[in-house]
This record gives sequence, C-alpha cells and structure tokens, in this order.
Amino acid sequence: MVLSVTVLPGPYLLYLKITMKKIYSRQLLLVCAASLLFLICGAGTQAQQQNRNTAQPGQQEQTDDVIRISTDLVQTGVSVFDKQGRFVEGLKKEDFELKVDGKPVDVNFFEQVRAGTAREEAVAATARGESRAKVKATVKETVEAKTPERGRIIIFFVDDTHMAPDSLKRTKDDIIRFIDTQMAQNDLVAITSSSGQIGFLQQYTNNKEVLKRAVGRLTYRFYPTRDTQAPVMTDSQAMLINQGDKAMGEYFVLETIRIWNVPPPTAREIVAQRARILLEQARGYSKATLSALETLSRRAAGLPGRKLIFFISDGFPMDARNSDTLDRIRNIADASIRSGVMIYTMDSRGLVTDMMDATSETMPTGPVALATRVVGEDILNRLAEDTGGRFVHNTNRLGPEMTKALEETSNYYLLAWRPNEAGTGRKFHRVQVRVKNRPELSIKVQRGYFESTPEEKRAARAKAAAPVDPLRKAINSLFPKREIPTRLALSYIDAPPGGSTLVASMKVETDALKFEQQGGKTAAAVEIAGTIYDSQGKAVDSFKQRLTVTPPSSDTGGKAPDIIYNHRATLKPGLYQVRVAALDRASGQTGSATEWLEIPDISKQGLYMSSLIVGERKSSATQQPEEKANSLVEGVPVSVDHSFERSSNLRFLVYIYNASRGINSNAQPQVELQVQILRDNKPVATAPPRKLSADPQDLTRLAYASEIPLQEISPGQYTLQVTAIDRVAKTTASQKVRFEVQ
Repeated sequence: MVLSVTVLPGPYLLYLKITMKKIYSRQLLLVCAASLLFLICGAGTQAQQQNRNTAQPGQQEQTDDVIRISTDLVQTGVSVFDKQGRFVEGLKKEDFELKVDGKPVDVNFFEQVRAGTAREEAVAATARGESRAKVKATVKETVEAKTPERGRIIIFFVDDTHMAPDSLKRTKDDIIRFIDTQMAQNDLVAITSSSGQIGFLQQYTNNKEVLKRAVGRLTYRFYPTRDTQAPVMTDSQAMLINQGDKAMGEYFVLETIRIWNVPPPTAREIVAQRARILLEQARGYSKATLSALETLSRRAAGLPGRKLIFFISDGFPMDARNSDTLDRIRNIADASIRSGVMIYTMDSRGLVTDMMDATSETMPTGPVALATRVVGEDILNRLAEDTGGRFVHNTNRLGPEMTKALEETSNYYLLAWRPNEAGTGRKFHRVQVRVKNRPELSIKVQRGYFESTPEEKRAARAKAAAPVDPLRKAINSLFPKREIPTRLALSYIDAPPGGSTLVASMKVETDALKFEQQGGKTAAAVEIAGTIYDSQGKAVDSFKQRLTVTPPSSDTGGKAPDIIYNHRATLKPGLYQVRVAALDRASGQTGSATEWLEIPDISKQGLYMSSLIVGERKSSATQQPEEKANSLVEGVPVSVDHSFERSSNLRFLVYIYNASRGINSNAQPQVELQVQILRDNKPVATAPPRKLSADPQDLTRLAYASEIPLQEISPGQYTLQVTAIDRVAKTTASQKVRFEVQ
C-alpha cells in the first residue's frame, strides 16, 4: 500500500503533492506554535464530544449467556499437547479427570481460552464468581495473525544473584532480541531481577525503550556464594559434599592435600567445614530469590488473564533437608495458581561442556563437573514442574525457546472447581489433571495450592478494610483501573521561551459518571490527580483538581462532553513516567492510566524530534483552503486516546531540531521526512520521502504537519512512524505514536 499524505497549508507546513509550498515567516510560525501549545496545554480543561455507546453505571445486560457462579472456586489453566508438542483443540469438560489430593473433584466451570484477548478476562472473572460476566461468543479468527485486543503479559525475572558474567551477558542479549523482534505492540512486559538493581524501571509497560533501559541496568554483581580458598568451591559443590558425594568430596580432599600439604584427616575436616559455611551463606541468597519470585507471582494477580514468567538463572542448590526450600516452592506454586501464572525456568549457563566454568582455573572436569551442574538444575526443574511451565536448558540461545513458550501458553482450558471440604489448617492440596483414555497426551498445569487458614482470611479482610485514599490507590495501581475510562497522552516540545515542556493530556469519559443533586443542580463531581516521576522514581511534579460535570442535554446530543485536562511541566532532559487517576465521588469508582516519555537533550546538537502530536479531522469537517494560514488543530482538537474513525483524516505535527547546515551556518538544512504506518512492527503504508523547507530566520527548528486519510486502512491498532533524515550530517531521528482505527 502507498500512503497518501496531504500536507496541511499554513505558515509552517509543506504541501506534499509534487511541488512544495514556501514556508511563511518566523513570526507566523511562532504564532501557530503558541496556538498549538494553548490548545494542548494552556486551557486546563476542555470539553470534547465523542460518540460512545458505554452503558450507564448500574445497568447490566440480561441475556441467556450470562453465567452466574456465587460460590468461591479454585481455578487453573490447563495446557494439553500431543506427541508433536501441538496444542490439542476441541476437548470438552467430560474429557478431563480432575483430582485434588488423590480424590476426584467435579469440574464446575470449563472453557477453552486464548491468552491475551479481552474474552479471556471475562471468562476468568466468571470462573472466579466475582461478578456476573457475559461471555461473548468467540470472534471468528482468520488464518492471519491479528493483534490481540489486550496483548500478552510477559515477565523476565533475571536471577542476577546466581549468574556468572557470561551468563548475564547472554541473557541480556536474548531479552533485547525478544523486545526488538518478538514483542507485539499490545504486549505488557516487565524486566525484574532478584537483586532489585533495576529499581523504578521494574514495571509493566509496552514501551520498548523503557524495557531496554531496564535491561541496561543489569550489571554483574559478585555475591560471596563461592569461597576464595583454593581449590575454589561453589555452593552446588558444597551441597554434594554435604550430602556425602564421594567423587566430589575426594576431589576437594586431594586438592586440599596437594595445595596445603596437610594430612588426609585434616583435609577432610577443612573441606567439610568449608562446605557447611558456604551452604549457610548460600541459603540466605536462595531464600531471597525464591521470596522475590513468590512476591512477583502474587502481585501478578492484579493483572488480567494468564501471565508468563521467564525465570532465568544459573541455578542454585535446593537443599531440601536443611532449609525451607520445599515450602517456598509450594508457596510459589500456590501463588501461580491464584494469579494465573506459569513459570518457564531457563538455565542461563548455556551448552553443557566438561568444564563447569571456563573462567575458573581449578574446577573439576568430567562426571564431577556434570554432577555439580545437575545440582543447580534441580531447583529450576522443580519450579517449572510445579507451576505448569517447562525447564529449558543446554542451549546458548534462549530466544527460540521464548518463542516456543509463548506458543505453548497461548491456548489453554480454564477449569474451576469447588473444594471438597473446608481446610482446618495450612494444608497444601495437590492437583492432578489428565485427559481420559488419552495417555499419549501431555499436560501442563499448576501442581497445587494452600487452603487459607481462618487467621489469614481475617488478616486479609482487616487489610482490605484499612482506610486508603482511592485516588492515590488508583495512581499507584499495578494495572490501570478501568471503572471510569481514563486515557493519557504525553508529548514533548521545545519552544522558546519555555524550553523543554512535557504535556500530559488526560481524558475522562463522562458516560461512566454518576450524576446526582448538588446544591439544587444535577451534576457529577470528579477528582483528578497526577504525578510525574523521573527514572529513579522521584516525584518531580504533580497536580490535583476537583471538577464538576453537568449532565447531558439535548444541546449536547444526549451526552455530557468528556473531560479533557492538560497539565504541562518544564523539565530537564531525561526519562519520565506520568501516572494519572480520576475518582467519581458519588460512586467511588476510579480510572487510571500510565505512560512514559523521553525528553532529549537537544543542547548536544544532534538531530532530534519533538513528540508526534496527533488530531483528527472528521469526515463532516471542511478542509481549509490551501492559501489560508491555519494551525494544525484549528477546529480539530488534539486527540488524547488516539482513536480515530475510519472515515476521518489523521493530522499530526512534529518539530525537527538541530538540522545540520555544514560549514556554512547560513546554508539551508537538507532534511527529508519519511512517513510510515506500521502494524505489529511491519509497514503497511509508506509515503515517499519529502524534503523540508526551513524558515530562514530559525534554521534550527523545522515544523512539519500533514494529514493522512484513513479510509483505506482497515480497523485495528497501528503505529505512525515519522523519520527525519539529515542529508548533510548523514544522521536520522525518529518518533512513533500508536493509534487505533475504528
């Protein structure tokens, strides 16, 4: 498809047909820029009418396919594969046999689900019995892979506490490769580590640059789980020695005699003492790693649908006899079944060789080295088995295995059941699932859960009853609150005299508000708030407002205009996160949104671009004549949710900074712009490169705006990408913005 771009007429615009229109004076450019900033920043609140079919609060559809489940159920996702590793479609509830603690249990709810879809969330809510949820008929899926409505939730847990330098480097390369080539635009991904060194960037996001920043914070850290005496001993070797492994013990005894010239009894005592001390040190790090993994799994319960955790580690001793490791693994299994989490464990040590660690000079070889490796694998294998995942090892490239894991977890059967009896203590219940009369099929399922004790239930209720500011709670929520539809768009622009300005545009849909009598008038009271954080998690700016919304009337087409609130902040260059929330005081319902934005340092004199600022011209609107100097948004409000009708035109504005002029400071910049529309990182429409003209009075700041007809683009999620090419400096800069065609 060839992208047809009409460049808007005006003082700072180019007319993209075959020839270019002359750019107008610098004074008119600044006037238009000021008008734009006023429309997106200065007004505070605006009213914008949108066509929405959102149901009024309290209304619920009464249909035959509403399923009601009022009793608490336990639910788990079950994946079934044939001998070729393919998911087995079309199974029914009666095909499954479910046992808990060896006793048959009736399946009360059954549904085949595809991960990453909106329907998955509705089915899971129904199975939990939290509310009456309408399970809509599955939308017919074509052979072509379409972007899911919601996307997948993927977590990389990098166990940098138990990872050698070469393992960490391989792991970082594999994660970056996944972000660049396999991550879809609707996926939510988090990068976490056992040491916590990622800090504030350890969050769920679909922003690839933020994720790469998070990966970049992973650096090798030496932890003293390998002593410094000769011969060097690892925690896995200490485990084998402590368990009485003759080959490992004999190796260290003989080496100790050779190096230290001591008699055999003394050497044995030295080796045994070193092993005990090393295991004591290792237990603390192992406990911290497993606790972090459990916490991560439990917190994932706030996210919808199935979640996939890649636990990447060199492995560490399980030490089941002398520690609470098995209990901690059961806790993780319990967290995984409650949160819908599957854990795929990955051995980051790569291919098996006869050398345990090529960086060490005196390590054992052959069977002794392989026995050492197996000790580290035990914990990884057990975690995967108990959480319904798979253990990946003996490979130097984890990327293909990540792809396979995503395929394996993309489809599953959701089973829910009512426990046979109420527990009287903290008992771990073992779960077994099989397909009747099909022994050739393999099944992946979480292996068990704990029955909560009455004391734990009372503590949970007390915690839930504790007073909390609902607005602050919504802002700090792990996943956006959606009771009140709330959208957030961030943009950056550098314009005199303010300098670097971040603009946070917030939209609150009024359809979900509750209108009531206030001082003799009917209105809705809405509180909005937001906080801007830097990359270290420090709050650098905030706002809070109380707004009053009048009810819909015939003059407004039966719908109250949506709330549009703009907040701007002058900030230093850097990476920022903005969190906003809205609270309907009458109903107590909330909505929230979170976005990231990078403000570049244009003082470095490289080629930079502002954010892409987008708006929509409705099909009913009249395009302005070419000879008139109209700003991009005159009569066309800047869009917050970036959702456009297919019959409309998308408008965008961007500024290009510091274009090179070579050795002649008065020469014209030679800059071309390439406009593309992408879907799942693949171009679906491309416009020919267009050369920009510059205002002779401000050669460092080039403005460009254009209009893209959407009539030939099918509905779905897209990315608008604009790339500036500096022919003089031979450099490029690019900006992207996501949008939806309805």
